[in-house]
Amino acid sequence: MDVQEVLRLADHLVFTKTGKHLDDLQEAILRGSLENEKYSQVADEFHCSEGHVKDIASDLWKILSDALGEEVRKSNLRSTLKRQKYSNFLNFAKDSVQINNINVCHEPPLSSDDSVTLKNNKNQPLLRINLDDAPDISEFFGRIEELATLKDWILEQRCRVVMLLGMSGIGKTALAVKLVQEIQENFDAVIWQSLETAPALNELLINLLQFLLDKPTNQLPVTLNEQLSELMRILRSQRCLIILDDFQTLFNSGQLAGNYQSSFENYRFFFKKIRNEKPIR
Repeated sequence: MDVQEVLRLADHLVFTKTGKHLDDLQEAILRGSLENEKYSQVADEFHCSEGHVKDIASDLWKILSDALGEEVRKSNLRSTLKRQKYSNFLNFAKDSVQINNINVCHEPPLSSDDSVTLKNNKNQPLLRINLDDAPDISEFFGRIEELATLKDWILEQRCRVVMLLGMSGIGKTALAVKLVQEIQENFDAVIWQSLETAPALNELLINLLQFLLDKPTNQLPVTLNEQLSELMRILRSQRCLIILDDFQTLFNSGQLAGNYQSSFENYRFFFKKIRNEKPIR
């Protein structure tokens, strides 16, 4: 891992743990640790005492250690984060509750009766499916534990919003594709929607409604509120699996989950609305 990769991953871990991004001094401590600088050199750069730098570094190592579940020190920073990138990469956020601008919360399981309803209906015919935006994953290995966890959250606990968070290139999309292949029969409708072009919320809603209602655009609701209400009506009556890929395009550049660009702030309300919907029986 190069310096920038380490800094990005460390920032992600610190933000997930504290709700705050790395400040300039914390970043300098990390960079200095990777480049074998002494704390005194960092102190000179920031015109502060070496003791102050050591205190900040100690707090930083503790935050990273708590986030990773293993001791992180100046001497093992790069190797520890490298293992994190390739092995312990999944950070799921269920129920999409906003806590310090990051979606991370656990939704309580539904009753056993609700779970039985879904399983008993899984052999009903699939109404429609659209995976045109999904990438072709010809080979997929492992991830058995992660798949089992996701299946439990979606099929058994029936979480309405599940997010896959992590560094770019670690296989989140491939995992999502494999998951869809294995659980799609449990739903009435399945659609994979790419957000690579950063569509406005009303554009996304139009695409979803066109597919779910099988109607042309001129027969769909016009205003954003009407479109959202219509989608909620559908979700209350049908079991729909909606996958939104490239979600990071909605966030401010250089920042992590939860920091929406101003033009996409209404997505926050959109997910909150879905989270608060009563699940179908």
